[in-house]
Amino acid sequence: MKNNKFYILLVPIIISAIFCAYSGNESYKKFTELKDLNEKLYKQSLVFQTIKSVIQEHDTLIGKSQEDIRRLRDNTLKNTQKFINSIRKDDRTEIRNVNKLKELLANLNQNDKFDELFYEFFQNINGEIDSDFKQDLDRDFPLIIKAYAATLSKIYNQLSLANNTKYYVKNIFINGPLFSINSNVRENIYSVKDNTPNLDMLPKSELKENIYKDFNQFEANYQARKIREVKAKIAFSEKLNIEDIILIKQYEDDKFILLLDSAINIKNELLELTKSEKIRFGIKTFFEFLLCGLLILSLLSISARLKFLKVLIDKSKYISNYILSSKETSADNAISKLIKTYEDLKETYIKDSSFFQIKDRYILSVSKKLESINKEIFTSTAALKIETNNSKKQVFIDTIEKNANIMTSLYNNAKNISNVKKYSECNKTEIFDPQKSFEEILQANIVYSQSKKINFISYLDPSLTNELEGNLNSLKTAFNSIFLASLSMSLRHQNIIITIKKVQKEFDRSGLCSVSFSIKNSSAAMSEKQISDIFLDDENSLNNDESEFYLKIAQIYLKNLESKLEINSFPSIGNEFKFVVIFKTTSNYKDFDIKCDHKLAFLQDVNIAYNEAFEQTTKDLGLKVDMLTSTSPSITKNYDAIFLRNTNKQGQDIKNPLILKDPLTPLSITRLLCLGEADIMNKNLNDKPKILICDTNEIYIDITASGFSKFNCEVVGVCNKKDLKQAIKQGDFDLIFVGSKFFEAEKNSLQKNLDLIKTAIQNAKIPIILMLSNTSNIDGESVKEYFNAYIKTPINSDELAQIFRKFLPNFGEIAIDESYLTKSENIILFKKSPMENKIFSSALGEFYNTLETTNSFDELLTKIKTKTYGIVLIDENVKDFNYEELTRVVDKIRQSQKVDTRVLIFGAQERSEFPFVKVLAKNITKAELSATVREQIDSMGTSYAKSSYEFIKFNA
Repeated sequence: MKNNKFYILLVPIIISAIFCAYSGNESYKKFTELKDLNEKLYKQSLVFQTIKSVIQEHDTLIGKSQEDIRRLRDNTLKNTQKFINSIRKDDRTEIRNVNKLKELLANLNQNDKFDELFYEFFQNINGEIDSDFKQDLDRDFPLIIKAYAATLSKIYNQLSLANNTKYYVKNIFINGPLFSINSNVRENIYSVKDNTPNLDMLPKSELKENIYKDFNQFEANYQARKIREVKAKIAFSEKLNIEDIILIKQYEDDKFILLLDSAINIKNELLELTKSEKIRFGIKTFFEFLLCGLLILSLLSISARLKFLKVLIDKSKYISNYILSSKETSADNAISKLIKTYEDLKETYIKDSSFFQIKDRYILSVSKKLESINKEIFTSTAALKIETNNSKKQVFIDTIEKNANIMTSLYNNAKNISNVKKYSECNKTEIFDPQKSFEEILQANIVYSQSKKINFISYLDPSLTNELEGNLNSLKTAFNSIFLASLSMSLRHQNIIITIKKVQKEFDRSGLCSVSFSIKNSSAAMSEKQISDIFLDDENSLNNDESEFYLKIAQIYLKNLESKLEINSFPSIGNEFKFVVIFKTTSNYKDFDIKCDHKLAFLQDVNIAYNEAFEQTTKDLGLKVDMLTSTSPSITKNYDAIFLRNTNKQGQDIKNPLILKDPLTPLSITRLLCLGEADIMNKNLNDKPKILICDTNEIYIDITASGFSKFNCEVVGVCNKKDLKQAIKQGDFDLIFVGSKFFEAEKNSLQKNLDLIKTAIQNAKIPIILMLSNTSNIDGESVKEYFNAYIKTPINSDELAQIFRKFLPNFGEIAIDESYLTKSENIILFKKSPMENKIFSSALGEFYNTLETTNSFDELLTKIKTKTYGIVLIDENVKDFNYEELTRVVDKIRQSQKVDTRVLIFGAQERSEFPFVKVLAKNITKAELSATVREQIDSMGTSYAKSSYEFIKFNA
């Protein structure tokens, strides 16, 4: 409890992080608001620049040179294009304003029309800008920005009034007499004090002084021209002469331009101000979120260190309570001893690692040189044998060849000894599957026996189904050492018989399992002295026979397993090396769930011991397998599948062979059975019944064939006698359906056409079903003697299913299963090397209990066929990768076992032929891979089983 008080230190960091996150969020909101305002101001500036350019060009068309006019026109077009580019293409209001502007530009030299269009255009766009701008005033902007915005809003109102006044004066100029106007316009015309914009809210600046100065100068110029007296005439509705109207029009035009310039200048200054504020809040937001992130990282780092500190405190308590419990032991003394011990261990480890690296590199280099030398020796001796006829010289050559073989054998044995694991690496217990692990031990030694052409025979007890707990590494090293010893004694083509079986079954009740390991060879029997020397600890007792060295190595590791080696020597028979290991049993077991109703046989091998091992294994598996000595077709045709050893040369003509490779194990037999079930034996999984439909025209055939669509079958349709004969001749049909109209075409056609069909099928026992329509004049009961059955059309699915069950029992249930595919969480992984398998297995740590790896493509296919997997992970660059074969097998398993298996391929090539295939990037991260696998597993069970119904129209 006291240790947990350390975590109170994290509270200020958490509060600070929350505050920074909140402050950063608020700053980001202001940043986005300022960004929106900046964009609006920029667009408004473009509008006013365009309006000013249009007015300048219109006023300059008269009395100016072409060069001045062209320059003004370019400026107008430039500003107009900027304005058009800034609008949103989906905003109808902005598109309408653009169209008005284009119309205005088209009438620049038409004064009356231009004034009408300009008045309408400016009133609309200025009103929109002012309305939108007033909404921004309600936001929480800095006071200086609000002051500029409020001033601009007032100038927009004055511009609107000035535009109204210009329009009114223009009408006076055109129509002559005064007409009624609203009070605001009248006040704007008459009043002098309202002409100057109110800039009191703006800070003192050069811009503010210049605007006041320009307006004062403007008023002074027109006062000299007696503008006040002319305005008074309008106020009192007096008659105006032409000079008065022109003066007022010039006054209003100039005032409008002056207000427009003021708005543009203030807007530009506001643009700069919002830009700088936006940058300031952007920087503030960045640093606040950065500080928040750093605080979170600090929080995690400090939390990890506090956990470490807690562990350190616990260990310190342990040292205090146990190591320093003696009064004679001081803390300084204990720590110094621990440090010295650690440094010694570290130094020893470095030396050992360096030594083994040097040794491995040297052995690799020597092995390459030796391999090259041996090739030259064997090539030379082979050539000398051919060219030398002298018998004495042949003896010398044979001696050289024999010594070269001995030298190679000695070197290989020395290399095997150097590869033996260090004792410390094998002193660990683990839980393992006995069938799989023991098969791997046998498989590891196959290479050595094949290189020496030894006859490798094995029996592995199928009753070892429960997972075991024990020192598997020590067992592997001990077994391999004994095998190498037995192998070194053996000559070419001799037997090595390995037996692994359960003994003392009473141990099962106590949670223990006793397993006997026996290795027999048919070499020369060992003498009593040789056997006794092996069990002596005297170094002088070791001679140059490498088998004794292997057996002494084995004894070291058997002691680790609390077992001992027994050696029995039988003259004229050979030697037996035996040991027994007691393992703990677990509740997990993997039983051999074999359901095989097919007739099986085994073609006996020339080796009697192999035949006995196979017979015993199949008997223990509960399989009934007949033993054959001949491959006569009259015998083999009676069996669905026949086992034979891969070295057996007699099985070339067998149609359904199941080839057994060494080592012989229960798993290898069950794999072959599953392969046979999937590939050749189980018609229910791969084959589908072939149906022939015969009727008088294609329409009837199409209608009838649709009734078969709910079944996994192949339907062939024919509609004339010629096609009927040819179809029966070419196809191997399981059922023939014939329409009644085929027999009603002509008188006495029933017997005639029936004979035609029976002649075509050559008296094969193919059931013929009559299809009777509701309008047929044939009675079904009256023709029963001619047909196997009859069915009414349109075809009823239940009636058709009954016919299939009656006449096609070997195909089982062929109705299409429209249920969802089931889910499986088992995963199998295959990368380019065992190291990559380990790396990616660690990335998928959460699936540890359901993940398996494999090291060859053939093994991968075998496992997929023999076990249900939900995810198949494979690299497209692995050896022997075959995409077509992989997808074919997976697709077949999905349909036969109704499992929603997914294939995930590491690669760059796009593959979209199958919905269950997904390509993963080669550089996918561990987190992404784990997430992808989890997503695929979670989405399983949502796919339907696929129909395999096919319909073909036959044409001869």
